[in-house]
Amino acid sequence: MRVTAVPTLALALALALCACSRTSAGSHAGAHPDVVIYGASWCTACDKAAAFFDAHHVRFVERDIEEDHDAYDEMMRKARAAGLRLQGIPLIDFRGTLVPGFDARRLEALLAASPTPKGASGGVAGDRPPPGG
Repeated sequence: MRVTAVPTLALALALALCACSRTSAGSHAGAHPDVVIYGASWCTACDKAAAFFDAHHVRFVERDIEEDHDAYDEMMRKARAAGLRLQGIPLIDFRGTLVPGFDARRLEALLAASPTPKGASGGVAGDRPPPGG
Protein backbone atom coordinates (compact mmCIF):
# COMPACT_ATOMS: atom_id res chain seq x y z
CA MET A 1 0.00 0.00 0.00
CA ARG A 2 1.35 3.39 -0.94
CA VAL A 3 0.40 6.44 1.09
CA THR A 4 0.76 9.88 -0.43
CA ALA A 5 1.29 12.85 1.83
CA VAL A 6 -1.12 15.73 1.26
CA PRO A 7 -0.06 19.21 2.29
CA THR A 8 -2.09 20.45 5.25
CA LEU A 9 -3.54 23.47 3.43
CA ALA A 10 -4.61 21.35 0.46
CA LEU A 11 -6.22 18.84 2.81
CA ALA A 12 -8.03 21.60 4.70
CA LEU A 13 -9.38 23.04 1.45
CA ALA A 14 -10.49 19.62 0.24
CA LEU A 15 -12.32 18.97 3.51
CA ALA A 16 -13.96 22.38 3.37
CA LEU A 17 -15.29 21.57 -0.08
CA CYS A 18 -16.31 17.99 0.74
CA ALA A 19 -19.85 16.76 0.98
CA CYS A 20 -20.36 17.84 4.58
CA SER A 21 -23.76 18.87 3.38
CA ARG A 22 -25.55 17.28 0.46
CA THR A 23 -28.32 19.00 -1.39
CA SER A 24 -31.17 17.11 -3.00
CA ALA A 25 -31.26 16.86 -6.76
CA GLY A 26 -34.48 18.88 -6.83
CA SER A 27 -32.86 21.91 -5.26
CA HIS A 28 -32.20 24.98 -7.30
CA ALA A 29 -29.10 27.10 -6.87
CA GLY A 30 -29.81 29.70 -4.24
CA ALA A 31 -33.16 28.17 -3.36
CA HIS A 32 -33.87 27.71 0.34
CA PRO A 33 -34.39 24.04 1.13
CA ASP A 34 -37.72 22.95 2.58
CA VAL A 35 -35.98 20.47 4.87
CA VAL A 36 -32.68 20.17 6.72
CA ILE A 37 -31.57 16.69 7.77
CA TYR A 38 -28.99 16.84 10.56
CA GLY A 39 -27.14 13.53 10.55
CA ALA A 40 -23.92 11.70 9.74
CA SER A 41 -22.49 9.74 6.84
CA TRP A 42 -22.90 6.38 8.61
CA CYS A 43 -26.52 6.98 9.68
CA THR A 44 -28.97 4.58 8.01
CA ALA A 45 -32.01 6.48 9.28
CA CYS A 46 -30.56 9.65 7.76
CA ASP A 47 -30.23 7.88 4.39
CA LYS A 48 -33.84 6.71 4.68
CA ALA A 49 -34.96 10.28 5.39
CA ALA A 50 -33.07 11.57 2.34
CA ALA A 51 -34.63 8.84 0.15
CA PHE A 52 -38.09 9.72 1.54
CA PHE A 53 -37.72 13.40 0.60
CA ASP A 54 -36.25 12.53 -2.82
CA ALA A 55 -39.23 10.26 -3.50
CA HIS A 56 -41.63 13.08 -2.52
CA HIS A 57 -39.73 15.71 -4.55
CA VAL A 58 -39.02 17.80 -1.46
CA ARG A 59 -35.95 20.04 -1.50
CA PHE A 60 -33.60 19.19 1.33
CA VAL A 61 -30.05 19.57 2.48
CA GLU A 62 -28.15 17.08 4.62
CA ARG A 63 -25.82 18.56 7.23
CA ASP A 64 -23.18 16.19 8.59
CA ILE A 65 -22.88 17.07 12.28
CA GLU A 66 -19.64 15.12 12.67
CA GLU A 67 -17.86 16.92 9.84
CA ASP A 68 -19.43 20.35 10.22
CA HIS A 69 -19.27 21.79 13.74
CA ASP A 70 -21.51 24.70 12.74
CA ALA A 71 -24.16 22.17 11.70
CA TYR A 72 -23.89 20.45 15.10
CA ASP A 73 -24.21 23.78 16.90
CA GLU A 74 -27.20 24.77 14.75
CA MET A 75 -28.92 21.42 15.41
CA MET A 76 -28.39 21.71 19.16
CA ARG A 77 -29.58 25.34 19.22
CA LYS A 78 -32.80 24.40 17.38
CA ALA A 79 -33.37 21.37 19.63
CA ARG A 80 -32.90 23.44 22.81
CA ALA A 81 -35.23 26.16 21.52
CA ALA A 82 -37.89 23.50 20.86
CA GLY A 83 -37.35 21.86 24.24
CA LEU A 84 -36.10 18.61 22.71
CA ARG A 85 -33.59 16.32 24.38
CA LEU A 86 -31.87 14.63 21.48
CA GLN A 87 -31.00 10.99 21.88
CA GLY A 88 -29.83 10.32 18.34
CA ILE A 89 -29.94 11.38 14.73
CA PRO A 90 -31.35 12.38 12.40
CA LEU A 91 -33.01 15.55 13.53
CA ILE A 92 -35.18 16.75 10.67
CA ASP A 93 -36.19 20.38 10.37
CA PHE A 94 -39.30 20.18 8.18
CA ARG A 95 -40.23 23.75 7.30
CA GLY A 96 -39.69 24.84 10.90
CA THR A 97 -41.13 21.73 12.58
CA LEU A 98 -38.50 19.54 14.24
CA VAL A 99 -38.84 15.77 13.89
CA PRO A 100 -36.38 13.67 15.91
CA GLY A 101 -35.50 10.42 14.15
CA PHE A 102 -36.99 9.19 10.88
CA ASP A 103 -40.74 8.80 11.24
CA ALA A 104 -42.27 8.31 7.78
CA ARG A 105 -45.87 8.54 9.04
CA ARG A 106 -45.23 11.83 10.81
CA LEU A 107 -43.42 13.22 7.77
CA GLU A 108 -46.29 12.09 5.49
CA ALA A 109 -48.72 13.94 7.77
CA LEU A 110 -46.56 17.06 7.72
CA LEU A 111 -46.36 16.90 3.92
CA ALA A 112 -50.13 16.55 3.65
CA ALA A 113 -50.75 19.48 6.01
CA SER A 114 -48.01 21.72 4.65
CA PRO A 115 -48.83 24.53 2.25
CA THR A 116 -46.76 24.99 -0.88
CA PRO A 117 -43.51 26.76 0.05
CA LYS A 118 -43.12 30.27 -1.35
CA GLY A 119 -41.29 30.25 -4.66
CA ALA A 120 -41.99 26.55 -5.29
CA SER A 121 -42.38 25.68 -8.93
CA GLY A 122 -41.32 23.13 -11.47
CA GLY A 123 -42.47 20.03 -9.63
CA VAL A 124 -40.93 20.68 -6.25
CA ALA A 125 -42.54 20.03 -2.90
CA GLY A 126 -46.12 21.03 -2.53
CA ASP A 127 -46.66 21.51 -6.28
CA ARG A 128 -49.65 19.23 -6.64
CA PRO A 129 -52.37 19.54 -9.25
CA PRO A 130 -55.77 20.68 -7.97
CA PRO A 131 -58.22 17.91 -7.08
CA GLY A 132 -59.98 16.55 -10.15
CA GLY A 133 -57.65 18.30 -12.53
